[in-house]
Amino acid sequence: MSKKNKKDVQCQADCEGVAAGLYQSCQGCDHYVVCTKHGIMRLSRCPRSKVWDDKHKKCRKHSLTCKSPAGSKQDPGMS
Repeated sequence: MSKKNKKDVQCQADCEGVAAGLYQSCQGCDHYVVCTKHGIMRLSRCPRSKVWDDKHKKCRKHSLTCKSPAGSKQDPGMS
């Protein structure tokens, strides 16, 4: 199930009904989700001082799609 926060940034809470790939996690900006073609989800974390950028589909120093700082417990894009 995907969720949208107040700024319409989409994050994945699970992999039901989505294509295999990498997605922004609802756990925070320093997390991302790996979904398999079988619908299995694996939660991953970016390296220290990096955040997930869903547009580029990788961890970066600055994200275009997630505005909370690395390590923040805020929802993606909510800062």
